[in-house]
Amino acid sequence: MTLGGYIKLDAVASDRSAGVGSTGDQEYEAGAVPVGPAAGANERNQVKLHARQSRLFAKTSTPSRWGDVTTYLEFDPFGANGNESVSNSHGLRVRHAYGTLGNLLVGQTWTTFSDVAAYPETVDFGGPAGVIFARQAKVRWTQPFAGGQGRSRSRTRRRWPR
Repeated sequence: MTLGGYIKLDAVASDRSAGVGSTGDQEYEAGAVPVGPAAGANERNQVKLHARQSRLFAKTSTPSRWGDVTTYLEFDPFGANGNESVSNSHGLRVRHAYGTLGNLLVGQTWTTFSDVAAYPETVDFGGPAGVIFARQAKVRWTQPFAGGQGRSRSRTRRRWPR
């Protein structure tokens, strides 16, 4: 069993606010950017501090005759908005919760529609605009193919590994 995580403090300076209680002041959200002549009129020149990107995880791995049995559980405090006037607390949310057995994965993790390893690195937690950023509940079977990724240039017929 492995326990881990990290603590991260974010300091976000802004000349215009996305509004009181908006997460748009804590991460980039394209729809929360204030626009127009009255944009951010109530709150200007502010600095927001938070540790909501901190994470805590637990993972296990146990060998079996069908392959490794693994579990992974990860949380962060980016859950329900807190009350920054009194306690500045935020609820824990589940980011990942899944188990695997060989090629089978059951639980919640990154959507299969995107390749998280190909995302550009950004300082902002929300990531760049236009990137698919979703975790989903799923039952997934991952089958490796002979020859790796992409098309094989060989004209010889390949057989499934046994």
